[in-house]
Amino acid sequence: KKLLFKKKKKKKIAQAVLKCFNSAEIDTALSATKGGKAAGVDGILLDFLKNLGPRGRDWLAAFFTKFFSSCKLPKIWRKSKVIAILKPGKPANDPKGCRPITLLCTTYKLLERTLLTRLTPYFEREIP
Repeated sequence: KKLLFKKKKKKKIAQAVLKCFNSAEIDTALSATKGGKAAGVDGILLDFLKNLGPRGRDWLAAFFTKFFSSCKLPKIWRKSKVIAILKPGKPANDPKGCRPITLLCTTYKLLERTLLTRLTPYFEREIP
C-alpha cells in the first residue's frame, strides 16, 4: 500500500508541474524579479517583459507551455554571455583582478522562476 501511495503522490505532483502555464504565473514570476538587470545573449531586457500587456503575457505563457511540454528549449537559451567585472581596488591589467559574471537569457530565467513557484510547495512539504 505504501508503494501505491508514493506512486499516486508522484503522479499528482507531476500533473501539477506539467500543467499549462498561465498569465497569472507569469505575473507572479515577473513581480518576484528585480528590474534594471543586463540582457543576456537574446538581448531582451527584463524591464521589457515587465511592461508586456495581457496579450503579451498570455503569449509568453503559451510559449513556455509549448517548449516545456515538448522537453526542448530554444538553442539560444542554452547560450550565455560571460563578462569580466573589475574588483574594487584591483588593477585593470591583471586578470585576477576581475570576476566573471554570466548573463543568461531573460526569458529562460523567467521560465525557471515560474517552475520554482510551482515546485516550492511540494519541496516544502517533503523536505523538512
